[in-house]
Amino acid sequence: MNNAGTVAVKLVALLGGAALGLILARWSDDLLASRAQERSEYDKARYQQGLAPTSPSVEERKG
Repeated sequence: MNNAGTVAVKLVALLGGAALGLILARWSDDLLASRAQERSEYDKARYQQGLAPTSPSVEERKG
């Protein structure tokens, strides 16, 4: 394979990896955001009922 062909293959591999990384990053970000939204709504519902959040706050963990 000549030098230009090698460069083209490397460029395609680089662009493919970047696209795959972008897709995975966006998917994981959406997953984490949706879980955080669900948790927030759940904690708001518990607060309205006069209950404590399901996990201790940062201050309570410090002692």
